[in-house]
Amino acid sequence: MSHRLIVNPGTAEAWTIKLQSGRNGIGSAADNEVVIPHASVSAQHCELIVADDGVVLRDLQSASGTFIARVPVTQFKLQTGHRIQVGAVELAFESQGLPVLPDAVNLPADGAQILIADPGATTPTTPRPPAPKSKTAGTGISASTAPAGASPAPPSARAALPAGWRALLGVLLGAIAGVWAWLYLGRWTGQELNWLACGVGALTGGGVRLLVRENRRLTTVLACGGTAVAILIGMQRTSHHATHLRLRQSAEQNYRHQLHFAQAASRAGTIEEIRQLLAAEAGVAVADISDARIQTFQATELPALREFALGRPDRETYLNALIQTTDIGALRRNAFQGSAGLFTLLWLLLGVGVTALLVTSDRSTAATRQNPA
Repeated sequence: MSHRLIVNPGTAEAWTIKLQSGRNGIGSAADNEVVIPHASVSAQHCELIVADDGVVLRDLQSASGTFIARVPVTQFKLQTGHRIQVGAVELAFESQGLPVLPDAVNLPADGAQILIADPGATTPTTPRPPAPKSKTAGTGISASTAPAGASPAPPSARAALPAGWRALLGVLLGAIAGVWAWLYLGRWTGQELNWLACGVGALTGGGVRLLVRENRRLTTVLACGGTAVAILIGMQRTSHHATHLRLRQSAEQNYRHQLHFAQAASRAGTIEEIRQLLAAEAGVAVADISDARIQTFQATELPALREFALGRPDRETYLNALIQTTDIGALRRNAFQGSAGLFTLLWLLLGVGVTALLVTSDRSTAATRQNPA
């Protein structure tokens, strides 16, 4: 049996490629058996496997997709007459010995076609009217509006940035949005909210999936790694904020207690009243407060307490001074280490799992993956 591909079928620029037995690579790179120099065609776009029992088309995780009858496919067993769309370029498959498709199947797309000049031709040909053509610089390709079955996203936009960089951009956008929302809600509620790790995973995976269509190992690794880093940052920052909030609440309680004690000491007019006040403050019996302790209190502590009762220093100055004397770094480390338990690890794994699920999920349905035998 002999098999061939017709590029630009049904046009004045049609040219034919005879397929060899075994693998026939199709792409824009020069090392392919079928070279199609167009921006919508990936370097290694797809392949045709020619065997005794037929010809199978396989997509090689191309950026703009491979289509049969305007339906994206990853693997498909061809018959004579099938129209293949590689990116925005149309090919026709013909074979001697394979079944022929009915006339109603794989009709040409409406509108103008993408015309690809034969790389081996010595004299360039002129595309036929009526569709106006524009010359793509450096490729010898005459192009007009893409067929209706083309990839939803413009091929030039997908080809402008490699998949790895698009994946990294999606990770950054999703992770930053997730962590920002986490920190905002944490500050608003005063809680750590570690369950929001799943939300960070969903935003990161969604950002990658939005910008990268094809499934690749590098994409999955970047997405999962970025999610893990973002979740750890979110946990650390919310833990720091919760620690600072608890420290300020403790300082405010200390201020209120000290102010109440200062006001009571200012009002104490007799030795016995001072003795009772000091006993209550120390939590001891009244008889345990000696006259020497009262004299020391009156000479050194009572003047400062009277100033404090009058608002000197003020509340904010007192709170800031008290907080500055506290080892906040040690408190934050202890709080983060104390929260790094089983549930924290569980939320981390769930967030990364959500990202992996979104990135590796296939947009195509099972029916578009492979033509039934």
